[in-house]
Amino acid sequence: NNFKPRDKNNSWIYQAIEYVNSYDGPSLSSFEDEVSEELENTAFGSSGQGFQSNIEIKKLVEDYSMEKCKKHFSDQKYELKDVSLTKPYDFIAKKDGKEYYIEVKGTQTDGSKIILTKNEVEMSRSNGSKMVLFLVHSIEFNKKTIRKGSGEVIIIEPWKLNESKLIAVSYTYSMS
Repeated sequence: NNFKPRDKNNSWIYQAIEYVNSYDGPSLSSFEDEVSEELENTAFGSSGQGFQSNIEIKKLVEDYSMEKCKKHFSDQKYELKDVSLTKPYDFIAKKDGKEYYIEVKGTQTDGSKIILTKNEVEMSRSNGSKMVLFLVHSIEFNKKTIRKGSGEVIIIEPWKLNESKLIAVSYTYSMS
């Protein structure tokens, strides 16, 4: 498909089509992940990653966190590739012949709890020694823009899940 968006307001449609057409990640249900994430957001309230009903603010936080991560690893001379549309993590980072998988999380809260999808948990379980968690917490806003320089960064490398810290907040039960 070589469709080009006619205007920038609809470019997300073509990105979504490209994502579906090029997806080669694990075949785990993204619907279940979305339901779990929404429930967990609501359950954690202000102490967790937080429920963000304003999709524009949520997107700004995500983009801001991705840019902070990109800058950090580029400054450290890593070769980065954004794979967030096709993989259960956000970046592949390469340096000195080694490859790492980076998961980026951003939140306006204190970051004491973060939301992980089923795919993210499975990725960390199977590739923990190569996983890196890049968390940007305490992101602040000036009305509709992020306050420049806000957000505290925590980097966990390698990011091997501590199973005792995972809290299941929902399950999907198959009736068939």
